[in-house]
Amino acid sequence: MRFTAGQKYLRLTIFGAIVLAHSFAFSAPATNGENLQVKIAAVQGLVEISRNGATAWQPALTNQVLHPFDRLRTGLDSRAALLWSGQSVVPLGAATEIEILPPNSQDDECGLHLVRGIISFFHRDQPGRIQIITRGAMAGVEGTEFVLAVNDEDTTTLSVIDGRVKFGNARGSVTLTNGQQAVIELSKPPAPMPGFIANNLLQWCFYYPAVLDPADLQFTPEEQKNLAASLAAYRAGNVPEALSQ
Repeated sequence: MRFTAGQKYLRLTIFGAIVLAHSFAFSAPATNGENLQVKIAAVQGLVEISRNGATAWQPALTNQVLHPFDRLRTGLDSRAALLWSGQSVVPLGAATEIEILPPNSQDDECGLHLVRGIISFFHRDQPGRIQIITRGAMAGVEGTEFVLAVNDEDTTTLSVIDGRVKFGNARGSVTLTNGQQAVIELSKPPAPMPGFIANNLLQWCFYYPAVLDPADLQFTPEEQKNLAASLAAYRAGNVPEALSQ
């Protein structure tokens, strides 16, 4: 069966979604320089960044590298995805704001400050190399997958899907593993919560566009011309428009 250029693009877009997790999980180990890199993998809707020391916000673009003390935020009905040194995937939900933190040591990766909102962390690097903080809590990653959320009252909720996370503050700490959840209210110790349904919890991050660089598709000049509008929409993060074109 022969496919048109549009059909080829659609197939490759779907293929990109299928192989995304595998490409991240089995990519080559990062070099020391790459450990310091946090890259914007995809944006959907209103996503903005504020560079270290800046007061203004500017539109975020795919493949931009974030450095320590840079901030990123998503608007309502908007999402973003970050790559942590090519080993970890961090989808951000709507109305979420984060700050990139410097690594604790030369061998560590950058940390993350979750100011508000919800993130899902899919981590496949060496244990204990990434720390995530909120106003009232800290989570130490040990090769795991979890969801972390902060509400308007600065209550932090950690839900572990796979692996282990040390979760606590100055009042105490707990170590959570598969299917466990805990909550930390401001200035209170962590409180374990009843079990949760992982599929329900992760529903918000499953509906996400493929992270695929069109430059890797090697279209012919004629295909690039025919797909110009579609490729432009895809690079801008508007996958539905890219498919409609």
